[in-house]
Amino acid sequence: MALKLKCTADYSASPDLFQTLCFDSSSDWCTEAAQEYINLRTKPHLAPDEKLLQGLGFDTKVIRECFKKAGLPQLPDPIPDLNVVRSDFGELISMMLLEQQEQFSFPYKSIRDRELTKSPGRSIDAIGAKPSPLTVVFNESKVSDEKSIPQVVDKKSDSLSKSLKKHIIDEHAETEKKLWDLVRRIQDPDTANLFTTVALYWQTKQWDKLIVIASAFMVRPNDKHEEKDFGNLRKSPSKLRPGNVAFRILCTEGTIDDTIKEFHQKAKGLDFNG
Repeated sequence: MALKLKCTADYSASPDLFQTLCFDSSSDWCTEAAQEYINLRTKPHLAPDEKLLQGLGFDTKVIRECFKKAGLPQLPDPIPDLNVVRSDFGELISMMLLEQQEQFSFPYKSIRDRELTKSPGRSIDAIGAKPSPLTVVFNESKVSDEKSIPQVVDKKSDSLSKSLKKHIIDEHAETEKKLWDLVRRIQDPDTANLFTTVALYWQTKQWDKLIVIASAFMVRPNDKHEEKDFGNLRKSPSKLRPGNVAFRILCTEGTIDDTIKEFHQKAKGLDFNG
């Protein structure tokens, strides 16, 4: 299922993009996002062997529940894992947008591939690429219900602007290592070739052959959002060159906690596809 988002305000100035979005009311965003989340958090690489399970006296329903229990962060009362699900939510929506609307490929997904269920992903939230035109995207996402301007935009050490500047400008060599490590893990030949090309052009700084996108994504309650939320990324996008800035703010109805709880509750009632 495709996640439908609608642009409600566009402040873009080429080559940089600044947009405010909302969920399209014609679609069931919660089910679509929760289904993708369940697939990423609980779907095994290999389907359970039904003959083996029958011989052991179990059925696939039991195994599916085991995967869900192991992979889905829990939200008891009080809610210790809410920050994890908040972090996952922003990362999930931003990747769905970049995959479905921009045709980027993400071979490593922290939501699916990180080791610990109860800890948010570390390092770059997501690195994606597409072949035509050859483009690499470094994506960072945040969820915030602070008053404008949220500290996660500019002020915090791991803010959107500081994190993207670190990946693209300050620690170019470290990002190069991360790209090669990503290539090492890819199993699909075409995807490996794509990211090998990206890594080589990144390493040699051939910006005439590689487009770089500094993608920032933030989820905000609609009643807290203001135009100035785009912060320094909109004021001084040239500081991220060779990266072109793409900053999207998704505004939701109600509080962030209510949105996350609704999303998590929906996910608990679903099973992975396949």
